[in-house]
Amino acid sequence: MTDRYARTSLISLIAAALISAIHHVLELGPRGVMIAVVFIAAACGTLLWFKRSESRAALVVYALLNVWMIVGFGLLHGFVEHTIPLLALSHSSTSLGLTTLMGHLSGVAMAGAAVWVAITGWRFLSAAADARAEAAAAIKRLPLVPAVASAGLLAVVVGAHAYVDAHSLRIAIIAPTTGPNAVLAQSFIRAAEMAKEDLGPEAERIQLVTVDSTGTPERARNVIDQMFRAQRIDAVLGAVSASGQFTVPHATDARIPHICICSVRTIGDGRYNFTNIPLPEDEAVRWVAEAKRRGTTTISILAQEETSIRNHADAMSREAMKNGIKILFDGRFAGDTIDFVRLAKQARAANADLVFAEAFPPLIDRLVQELRRQGVANIASIVTPSAADDPRTLEGVWYTDTNLADATFQSRFEARFPGTRFAAHMTPYAYDSFKLLARALANSGEPAAYVRGITRYDGVAGIVTRDREGGNFRSRPAVWVIENGKPRELLP
Repeated sequence: MTDRYARTSLISLIAAALISAIHHVLELGPRGVMIAVVFIAAACGTLLWFKRSESRAALVVYALLNVWMIVGFGLLHGFVEHTIPLLALSHSSTSLGLTTLMGHLSGVAMAGAAVWVAITGWRFLSAAADARAEAAAAIKRLPLVPAVASAGLLAVVVGAHAYVDAHSLRIAIIAPTTGPNAVLAQSFIRAAEMAKEDLGPEAERIQLVTVDSTGTPERARNVIDQMFRAQRIDAVLGAVSASGQFTVPHATDARIPHICICSVRTIGDGRYNFTNIPLPEDEAVRWVAEAKRRGTTTISILAQEETSIRNHADAMSREAMKNGIKILFDGRFAGDTIDFVRLAKQARAANADLVFAEAFPPLIDRLVQELRRQGVANIASIVTPSAADDPRTLEGVWYTDTNLADATFQSRFEARFPGTRFAAHMTPYAYDSFKLLARALANSGEPAAYVRGITRYDGVAGIVTRDREGGNFRSRPAVWVIENGKPRELLP
């Protein structure tokens, strides 16, 4: 009986170590194989030690190996870091790249294997602890065949990884695929997929590596650092300024092109890092022109304290004052604000012609709702209404956003991805930028040099230009309005 328990326990530990190694090859490259090498050698060696010495210490070491596999790889890594996120994503329309999906699925397999290790390990250790001498004598032979087969399988995995690595080009898609900005991120990722599909054979070798940058700045930095440590990345398409800032040094060190769909000017150094979205100054000029057209002479500002939103509000304020529009009230609030009653009352008391309100969801929804409760009717914004949790709550709010020069782009996108909300702010730029990166990788020269050579292109967001020495692709926004619960482009 003990011999059977020993074999099944060892086989389960070998299998779990093999699955963990395959998972870590996907995350870390060939060095992930060392997990299986260490675990299989340690498990076989410890059981041989117990068989020859009947030592309690050998059982303790073997138990620790089991605990390490169950808790470290199975529970913490496989279940918490991969199974739970995969279950969460299964209820959303977020698209995962093949590499990311395989990483999650192999993590789920680790969690499942850990349960098997726990059951078989407990049976063997219970039997062996009761009578160590009888248990040691009962172990007739160790199953070396699974260990040898595992070594062969690991060699195949490493070889396959090396082949794919040599023949693939990877574009990392860094976006907050969960959390409050997931609406924008889902549209962003789908746009990259659509661009890859539209490029056809030109993009056959390209793999999308999706990285979720949701969470604290420290977490975003860590996942980006891990991505660059784990595998070769040939280009990066980023969705937000926070993670874009963390990507800059990696792109520079690796000498690869990085395009961030964000409005923080300093990210674009013009060498390896570029931005491709209207800058705050571009949004401000178009916004103030529309405000003047509507007869606005005074404004109250309510804006979230977040880098890109702060830049929008500050640029709009400067442009408005330059054009003779007075700012009567300027209220900024933190991202964890829940109650907007006081701010809404202050904005209303200022009695401005127009209230400028900008925040990421769900704050933009709550802010506009409170303004409406306080009797404020004339509300405008920049960009964020397109990502509102429920655009119906922002009915009548006008804002600046992307100029959709290609009238068919939105309808093609919605037909291709009927379950994904079209986010006009990011989707056109993500689509065009992916094509730029894909063509840069297909170019015979240095990919970053190809991007540096592009100073103008005609894309789905119209004519986009860049100063030859600058790193910011710029275009003219359009005026949008929430009408019948949906964003509608009002004026180019």
